[in-house]
Amino acid sequence: MMGYKRPQNHIQWTKWAKQYGPLYRVKMPGSTFVVVADPALLPTVLGRPGLPKSRVYELGFFLATKTFHDTMFSIRHTDDPMWKATRKTLALAFNPDAIRSKMPMVVQQSLGLAERLRAFGPGRDIEVQDAMARVTLDVILTTGFDLPSNAVDLDAPCPLLEDMHFLMAETFRGFTNPFRKLSRKLAPNSALAKEFSSRLANLHSIWHQIMTDARGEVAEDDVSLWGCLAKVRDHKTGKPLSGDLLQAEVAGIILGGLDTSAQTCAFTLALLAAHPEQERALAAELDAAGLLATPANPSPRPMAFPDLPRLTYLDGVIKESLRMFPVAATGLSRCTNEDTVLGGYLIPAGTEVQVPIYTLHMNTFPEPERFLPERWADQHKAAGNNKTASEAAATKVHVQAEVRDTAAPKWTAAGAAREAAAEKPAPTFIPFSGGPRDCLGQRLAMMEVATILGTLMGRFTVELSPRMDGYTGLLERQTIAFTLAVDDGLWINFKPRPGWI
Repeated sequence: MMGYKRPQNHIQWTKWAKQYGPLYRVKMPGSTFVVVADPALLPTVLGRPGLPKSRVYELGFFLATKTFHDTMFSIRHTDDPMWKATRKTLALAFNPDAIRSKMPMVVQQSLGLAERLRAFGPGRDIEVQDAMARVTLDVILTTGFDLPSNAVDLDAPCPLLEDMHFLMAETFRGFTNPFRKLSRKLAPNSALAKEFSSRLANLHSIWHQIMTDARGEVAEDDVSLWGCLAKVRDHKTGKPLSGDLLQAEVAGIILGGLDTSAQTCAFTLALLAAHPEQERALAAELDAAGLLATPANPSPRPMAFPDLPRLTYLDGVIKESLRMFPVAATGLSRCTNEDTVLGGYLIPAGTEVQVPIYTLHMNTFPEPERFLPERWADQHKAAGNNKTASEAAATKVHVQAEVRDTAAPKWTAAGAAREAAAEKPAPTFIPFSGGPRDCLGQRLAMMEVATILGTLMGRFTVELSPRMDGYTGLLERQTIAFTLAVDDGLWINFKPRPGWI
C-alpha cells in the first residue's frame, strides 16, 4: 500500500490528508494510529508537556548497542530527570559561542571536499548523498569528538556509513513489510540475514572504537559533544555515563546528526541543479560577498561566521529545501497517555499519534511543490528590523513558529489549543521538530549546511546527471529509509566555475 520496495509513506499520508482532512485514523494489520497534520493541534501534541514519545523510537535501539538503554532521544517524558540532565548538559555544545568556534573546522572540511570534487573533473557524476554524509561524518568526529577523520575520500570505503545506511534502510523495509523482517528471523542463514547480522556487529564495534579513541581527560570548559557527554551524570547513581549507556548516547548523537545535515545538503544541491534561475540568484549573492570564484576573483575567500546572517538568499534556499524535503519526512511519533481530545475527536489512551512533517509543509504553504527561496524574504526583512547582526547570527536558525508553552501554568489540552489559536501563530514549518523536544543541534546543523553549500556553490555550478531522469525522476525515487532519501542514488555533476584557481 505504501510501497514495499520503495517506501513512500510521506507521500501517501499527504494524499490522505488532502482526501480526508488533516486529522485522520489509519488502521493496518497489527497497527492503528492517528495522523495529525493540523497546525492548530500541534501545541497539544508537541507543546509542554505535550504527548509522550511513542515506543516506536525504541525499535532503533539495536543500532547503538546490544542491550536496551534509553537515551535522550528515546526517553518518553520530558519530566524524566535523566532526559532533563542530559539535554541541559549537551545544550552547552550548541550555544552560539560553541558553534562559532566549530565553524573553522567545518570550513576546512568543506574546502577539502571542494578540492576532491575538482580533482575528479567535470565529467564524473557524484552520488551526493554519500559525499555529503562523508563530509558530515568528518565534521561530527573532528568537532564533536576531536578525532581525525578522512571519510571525505570518496574513492575509499567508509564502513560506518555503509553499515549504518544498509541497516537503517533494511529496518524500515521491515516496518512497511513485516514479512521481510520475519524472513530474517525464520531463515537466519539466508544471505540477507547474515549480511544484516554482520553489518550490525561491525557497527557496534565502530561505536566502541569511537568511544575508546575519544577517552581522556576532559577540561572543565570543554564544550565539545564528547566533553559534554563526559559531564552527564546518571541521576540514579550520580556517576558519569559508561559502558553501553554511554555508547548508546554517542551512537544516538552521531545517528541523529549525520543524516539531518547530509541529506539536507544533498537535496538542496539537487534543487539548485534543477532550478538554474535560483542557482544564479545564489551565485549573485555569493559574488557580492566575495565568496564566488570568477575570473576577477579566482580565489574566493573562505566563509566566516559573520557571513551567516548576511547570506539571506542562501538561508532561504536551505529553508525551502527543508520545507520540500524534510529529512524526518514521516515526522514525529507520540502516544496518548490518557484520553485526549484532538480536533473535537476523543483519542483513547494508548493511541499512536503521528505528526508527518512533509504533509504539514505540503499542506500549509502556498504553491507547495514550487521551489521558491524568495518566500522567506519577508522573514529576513523582519529579522533585520528587529535584531542586531549578532542576535540574528545566534538565533537565525530557530525560525519555526514556536510550539512551547513557557509560562508553565497548569496545562490542559483545551487551554493549550485556546492559547495557540488566540495568541500564537499555528506552527507550519517544523523541520527540526518543535516544543521542548525540538532538535538540540539545529543551529549547528544550519551553520554546517550553510558553510558546506556556500563553499561548494561558490566554486561549482551543478547539474543533475542524466541518470536521474530530470527533476521528475528525483521526485519519483524519493523513499523513506528512516530518513528521507533518494533510491538508487542522487547523482549530480559538479563543474568548476570559470577562473577558479
